[in-house]
Amino acid sequence: VSAAQLGGLLDLLGADTISGKIAKDLFEILWTEGGDPAEIVET
Repeated sequence: VSAAQLGGLLDLLGADTISGKIAKDLFEILWTEGGDPAEIVET
């Protein structure tokens, strides 16, 4: 997980776009598959 990906995840969490539970799931997706956190949340 790159710094940019982690920052994107934290931005989504801080803006209340995602919950803590979703953030954990999203981190796992970023770890295994990579990608842009915002794009993953939109899909």
